[in-house]
Amino acid sequence: MAEKVLVTGIAGHIGKHLGRFLKAEGYCVVGLDLHVPPEDTCDEFLQCDLLEPEQLSRTLGRLSRFDRLVHLAAIVAPTESPDDAVLKTNAVGTYSLLKAARLKQNGRLVYMSSESVLGFAFARRPLKPAFVPVDETHPTWAHDAYGLSKLLGEKICRAYHYETETTTVCLRPPWVWIPEEIQLCKSLVENPGEWAHSLWAYVVVDDLNSAVRDAMTAPLEKRFFALFVAAAENGTRIPSRLLLQTYYHFTGPYADGFGEYESVISSASARATLGWQPKWGWKDWFGTLEAHNTAADTLFRMAANNLRDPEREARFRQALKRVNEKHSRTLKRLAE
Repeated sequence: MAEKVLVTGIAGHIGKHLGRFLKAEGYCVVGLDLHVPPEDTCDEFLQCDLLEPEQLSRTLGRLSRFDRLVHLAAIVAPTESPDDAVLKTNAVGTYSLLKAARLKQNGRLVYMSSESVLGFAFARRPLKPAFVPVDETHPTWAHDAYGLSKLLGEKICRAYHYETETTTVCLRPPWVWIPEEIQLCKSLVENPGEWAHSLWAYVVVDDLNSAVRDAMTAPLEKRFFALFVAAAENGTRIPSRLLLQTYYHFTGPYADGFGEYESVISSASARATLGWQPKWGWKDWFGTLEAHNTAADTLFRMAANNLRDPEREARFRQALKRVNEKHSRTLKRLAE
């Protein structure tokens, strides 16, 4: 029987991609959200508000226990919401969820935290790294509502771990790049000043999906972890030391062997703990998406005429199938 995974925030940008990924991996995905997601994202959907504890308890109480809980639900655009709403939704919502959670005895919790716990993303005063690359030993200087809400979320998850001995992994991704925002991502590559607050760190959503899977399955013994998960290199065309010197006046200390374009945020602990490896850099990711989109656009332009003729329709669908198969082979090759 397939393992049952509860994914909160299933209708969000990351949630939709993760739900499809976990289904393809063979999991039974139960999605929970305020908003209805696309049908292909989960096997079962629960519409519920995390800030309504009684409703949440009733909703989860009707179901059998879960093997895994992946908590994504949060306000992720904090500049568009009042601070109190961000803190309440992200921190109190997490507390309410874990209080009502029905994980099996040997279940596992994966919490989507953020690199914003460092404090740079929404800093209200000048900050610069204490050392590079930044890892889990770096101070957490969050003083904005979003960063604080994620820090509080981690502390709530740690308390849940202490109470239940549930193995818990808090993932700290930087900016998550998704195909729907490829033009924005391209702009970031060419304009490093626009996202210096993010330390030019990013992770492609496919790699974040695999990090969640590895956090769910790695042989971890009833422990708590908080781990950064980022692409291996910075998301620009400029060497990392030059970026840091230009935008942060940072001249060190650097770890021995720090690479020319190496990510300012280190994922070494995730590699050591989970066995996770980021597969995608921005150049390969852009190239693969563009190649697939160009081929698909050509075929769809043909569709208006071809679908009126049965023979042409058959040829068109065969051509589309070949494009998708080629795209799948390319993704597999680059991931090896």
